[in-house]
Amino acid sequence: MEITTIVLEGEITHEDNMGNRGVLGKEEVQCITTGRGIEHSEFNRGKEPLRFYQIWISPYKNNLEPAYSKKKFEPSGWKNRLLPLASGQGFEDALKINADVTIYRASLEKENKLHFNSKEGRFVFIYISNGELSVNGQSLRQGDQARFDEEETIHLETATSAELVLIDIPVNQVNI
Repeated sequence: MEITTIVLEGEITHEDNMGNRGVLGKEEVQCITTGRGIEHSEFNRGKEPLRFYQIWISPYKNNLEPAYSKKKFEPSGWKNRLLPLASGQGFEDALKINADVTIYRASLEKENKLHFNSKEGRFVFIYISNGELSVNGQSLRQGDQARFDEEETIHLETATSAELVLIDIPVNQVNI
């Protein structure tokens, strides 16, 4: 599996049998390739409540070498734009994963719009982590999710403000 963890609030402590140990804080992302096997644990040892996304994706091939990576992203990087956090599609500053997938983060300020052009054979998930957002005319709030199968263009707009995670994945990898 390719496991991507995005911390929204609080912190999570990670430990694994490859010797990786540390605290993942707000605005940080970690990626784990479980490959042929990895033992890992994660705990909320912080004083604040923890909110995070943990996204599990099948890799494009089996028997990969286990791997771990982590990176802090500045909020200005996803302000009013989709910033690739983890990707197997060659985005230079994103953490690398072994799948034809990109995981984006965005924070839209009041009265802003974004458009995402999906390619044929792709599925798009959108998770609203804060605020309210209109997605192709449908109103969504914190905790809501939108799914698009083979949608050409996805329009995201907010009257107030909103934060979201968008996942672009091949249709043949979606297992709902």
